[in-house]
Amino acid sequence: MAEVLESHIRETFDQNDSYSHEISKSVDDTIELVRAYLK
Repeated sequence: MAEVLESHIRETFDQNDSYSHEISKSVDDTIELVRAYLK
């Protein structure tokens, strides 16, 4: 389940290299939060 959500989050919010480092960090933080919640 976490892998599916991670894939969806990355495809939606971390689509290309033009996004800033801050957005990529936010995506990583969100994925970390989702993984912790689903444990």
